[in-house]
Amino acid sequence: MSFLLQELPDRTTLNRYAERFANLDVDATTAYLRVLAAGSKLLGELDGMLAEHGLTHGRWLTLVVLHRSGGRLLPSQLAEKQGVTRATMTGLLTGLCRDGLIRRVGSDDDRRRAAAQLTPKGRRRVERLLPLVYDHINQQMAVLASAQHRSLGRLVGKLIPKNEEELVA
Repeated sequence: MSFLLQELPDRTTLNRYAERFANLDVDATTAYLRVLAAGSKLLGELDGMLAEHGLTHGRWLTLVVLHRSGGRLLPSQLAEKQGVTRATMTGLLTGLCRDGLIRRVGSDDDRRRAAAQLTPKGRRRVERLLPLVYDHINQQMAVLASAQHRSLGRLVGKLIPKNEEELVA
């Protein structure tokens, strides 16, 4: 999913709205909209790069999550780690299995209980694409210096905490 607004409101527009809506914080709204727009732009460009290699975002994430977890997880674990429904994960796994990038191991009668496992072909695909993805990320982030990467990572990290402690860190 992407943020579709192509022209963000300028400060004058937001100030005008703030006069009507007392709870509009112009700085917070500006930052929020910029984060949404930047995330959407970066995700769209990543999706385009992945498409050049025959993968969708969801299929790529499934392969990467399997790869970093040692190559084998239950569909329910994959769905949770990717923030998708189990039905969506079943569809992703079906396509990856059809392409020979994963196989189902374990329960033959219930695909939800059969673990997904990277095949050698799937592992090679991930390991061939990871350097290209890292190059893509480096190109996208080249407008910032290393110190800015770290600052941005810390700031944005506060918006997506993994646990309550990160909210105050």
